[in-house]
Amino acid sequence: MPTGDETDSAEAILLPANFDGAAAADLRDQMEALIEPVTELVCDGHAVTRIGTQGAQLLVALARSLGAVGGRLRLVQPSVVLTTAFDDLGLQSELSSWSRA
Repeated sequence: MPTGDETDSAEAILLPANFDGAAAADLRDQMEALIEPVTELVCDGHAVTRIGTQGAQLLVALARSLGAVGGRLRLVQPSVVLTTAFDDLGLQSELSSWSRA
């Protein structure tokens, strides 16, 4: 059973190493299609080595959309780069809430 620090990669969406605007646009459709049928969407952030504002915006919007239908976003293994970016953007509380098991 996965904990807050690990996950089965088959169940999680692996966030890209370069999570910029182009990558966010590519993932948006895939993630939006999953909002209604799931109660918890798991994203694995261990591979993120660069994140742009659009990547952060996608995660925030995804979490809000899931919350609106009674679901939640869970982020496992956020990289140091991802964590630092959310700190820099003042989004520590969002990241923290997604990282709780």
